Amino acid sequence: MVTAIALEKDEKLRKIGESKLVVPSGRPVTGTALDYVLVNSQRRADTIDRLEIRSPVYNPVPFPLRNLTKVAIMHSGVTLMNSAFQESGLKYIELPNDVTLGDWTFSSCPMLESVTLPAGMTIIPDGTFYEDPKLRWVKIQSAMTALGDRCFAGCKNLVFSIPKTVQRIGSKAMYATANREVTIPSSCTHVGSLAFGKMNKLKRVVIENPDTEIAHDAFYGSPVESVQIGDRMYTTEYYGEIPFLLMSEPENVHGVDVTRIAHIGDHAHPDRHWYRASADGIASFGSDQAKAIKDVRARVMADYHREHIRQWKNASLDQRLNISLQEMCCANLTKKLAPGVSLESHNCDRCQQLRPAIYDECMNRYFKHTR
Repeated sequence: MVTAIALEKDEKLRKIGESKLVVPSGRPVTGTALDYVLVNSQRRADTIDRLEIRSPVYNPVPFPLRNLTKVAIMHSGVTLMNSAFQESGLKYIELPNDVTLGDWTFSSCPMLESVTLPAGMTIIPDGTFYEDPKLRWVKIQSAMTALGDRCFAGCKNLVFSIPKTVQRIGSKAMYATANREVTIPSSCTHVGSLAFGKMNKLKRVVIENPDTEIAHDAFYGSPVESVQIGDRMYTTEYYGEIPFLLMSEPENVHGVDVTRIAHIGDHAHPDRHWYRASADGIASFGSDQAKAIKDVRARVMADYHREHIRQWKNASLDQRLNISLQEMCCANLTKKLAPGVSLESHNCDRCQQLRPAIYDECMNRYFKHTR
């Protein structure tokens, strides 16, 4: 294994030209001369386990340094350009205080476990630690104001506490991380799409500032059970994979239980609230109360008719007669069989009166279906 050197473009060394990253050639040289070759292949990149950065700007080579274990920054005020150590073999790194990071700096590093960020760094750039599955510890030494898009997305073993000074949380910033609880500080004014999506362990959310703007799908796919906004606690209800806040107790409207619900970010905006209508274990969601009630009724009746057809196909002649009686009776009364009453035991006076009138029709239907 060898030590690679990142040089300034105008540094004069034999066979270097304007290269950015070189390694010793291994060839014999005369006197005190140094002999280097370009890192221009994956095979040569795989020989590197150490890196010395001697230039003010580090531009990565287009080959991942998969065996890199140590980085020494020899120049002050270094800027690490986009994807500087993407897919590298780094396990730990402590960055000097005057280093500036580009986007995706440490993304897709399969071995990275611990990082100390520079003092004075106020923004974690987009994708900085994207898909680093072993990352567990990130040390922040300054007042952080923003978490960039996807900065910790896919860090499935990372539990990250959002700094109290953060003002903006980008899209997918903490997507699929390992937090059980998330506190969005009062300083935060914006939370982006899927910022806390697919966090499989997330149960509790605290939003200190009720006016924080939160994307509707910010918690998509996360099993959030309770949300505290300011001093008020809410439980949740799911529609698809998006959690809604329960804003009211169920109210019976024409035989249907109706509950007012809201996206987590819309709790303070009644004009944006939705409704959950439920009956017989079937629920329907909608932004319009009347439509939600209509939808749940239609689904209940559709479910009832599916069960009726299933029973009819498997029934004997006498059973089909009872089913037909029950269908006619209930269509004029409750629209459905009373709870706990089976088809066989449904034998009300109205059905007895109807029995002769529908017997012939039932016989015709039975033979039609059994031919």
